[in-house]
Amino acid sequence: MGKRFWIVIGVLLLAVGGGVVSWQRSSGGASNGESTGDPDQVTNPALVGSQDPRLEKLPDGHVAMRDAIGIANSLHAKSEGAEIDLRSLEQLFELYRFVFKANPVGSENQEIMAQLLGSNAKKLVLFPRNHSSLDEDGVLLDRWGTPYYFHPLSAQLMDVRTAGPDGKLWTKDDLSLGLDEQAVELKLSR
Repeated sequence: MGKRFWIVIGVLLLAVGGGVVSWQRSSGGASNGESTGDPDQVTNPALVGSQDPRLEKLPDGHVAMRDAIGIANSLHAKSEGAEIDLRSLEQLFELYRFVFKANPVGSENQEIMAQLLGSNAKKLVLFPRNHSSLDEDGVLLDRWGTPYYFHPLSAQLMDVRTAGPDGKLWTKDDLSLGLDEQAVELKLSR
């Protein structure tokens, strides 16, 4: 990846991180997590009321994080490659870890995706439920139609892998995020 790409990614992460911190500080919800009685107010104290432009209150009571939805909607763009898809997924997991302080828990793609789709304690949606890469069971498929492999290695480290064009995991054409690179980034960010 070029230097320009990493600069853009860094700026994006700083903007998203700063935004999440500011909306946590400015939360107008009830301090005990109960409803304030205002139907436009988000009842979860970790989230801001519906007036925050980074959040969108959904009709079912969930709250969508617009930055995360934007990242998810860029997944599988024809102008980008599979490595960028993996980086986009890692950005989504970074946002999830920022809010929840740990990776989503699960051993299957569907369990991990359910949490990104809003089945979490804060009812926070980080991935659009109608995304074209989700199958009918809520499994996220790569650009070749094979389920992504998600394996949480720790609270802060997630192995994200695609089987590549041959559709078979653990072959030469698999793509994954460099776990060594992720571990170095985690150490630097602490």
